[in-house]
Amino acid sequence: MATINVTSDGSVAVGDNDIINLNIAGGGDVTITAADSSVDFFKVKFLDDTEADSITVDLSTFAQDGLRIDILQYDPSDSIGFIGGFDFYIDPARTDRFQFSYIGSDGNTYTGFIQAQDGGERDFTDPFQPIQIICFGDGTLIDTPRGLVKVEDLRPGDMVNTRDSGPQPLRWVGRRVLTAQELFAKPDLRPLVVQADTLGAGLPEQDLTVSPNHRLLLEDWRADMLFGEQEVLVAARLLSGDVTCAPGPIRNGVAYNHILFDQHEIVVANGMPCESLYPGPVALNALDDAALSEIRAIFPEALDEDINIGSPARRILRGFEAAALFSESDPTAERQFRGAYSAA
Repeated sequence: MATINVTSDGSVAVGDNDIINLNIAGGGDVTITAADSSVDFFKVKFLDDTEADSITVDLSTFAQDGLRIDILQYDPSDSIGFIGGFDFYIDPARTDRFQFSYIGSDGNTYTGFIQAQDGGERDFTDPFQPIQIICFGDGTLIDTPRGLVKVEDLRPGDMVNTRDSGPQPLRWVGRRVLTAQELFAKPDLRPLVVQADTLGAGLPEQDLTVSPNHRLLLEDWRADMLFGEQEVLVAARLLSGDVTCAPGPIRNGVAYNHILFDQHEIVVANGMPCESLYPGPVALNALDDAALSEIRAIFPEALDEDINIGSPARRILRGFEAAALFSESDPTAERQFRGAYSAA
């Protein structure tokens, strides 16, 4: 057992039963890795409660079932993220314990948990809890009142510009890192890349990486003719037969990010209008099996039956409806669909 005093940004290799004391002037960012595969328990103390500290635990370097991470003296300005975690869960009877699964350094699946050790008053179901379950691909630029922000840098409470409601605070941010091994085993989760400018000038402004069932907002008179709605939402996978959308690389895996508001919203990602996450009971009737399977696989907690954020922001086209819409387009002409956000 050792005590590791951290006073600057960087990476820390932790041993079994080690204690990490975070005391970075002005706050900082620290990545925690396992010194070896035998590590199954360590502690993190946030010593300076006046500054915001962020730690990222690289779970891919651990390989112990029942991995336990005790945290002490954190506050709402601090944050805790994971690399490689999934199946996050909070037992209603143990709200001071945050459980997860992860794929270890040996490729096997393990379980672990974070335990709050501050006298039992910490509640991980509180909206101000620090864990960011850190789906857009990493690097996607989201339009916000403070400018363009990478989606992986967004946190609950951050304001994001929406088409219908103006700036709105994020209710929840979800993140899941899928390894190349996982993507190979589950091809339906492999990313798609919507290529720059192929839905119109600046739509998107640069290549946009999304999960297959993430929906884009399209606007066209044909949609109005067929469905009585000029603006419709179409899943990226339904564009994949078009030059606008191609399979993304999986060699290095992919990080998926979802953002959730109090209601379904349209946001701008890399200049392209797209949907925010749309879970909950009402959503189930609007989603097809592929979309439900994807969200359940990536963020099962987002389908909590207590979450209800109303009706979809726009009509969601099913596969046969999208096929009908695209068949109405002139295949010899340049794609006429355009995002509902103009260059202005």
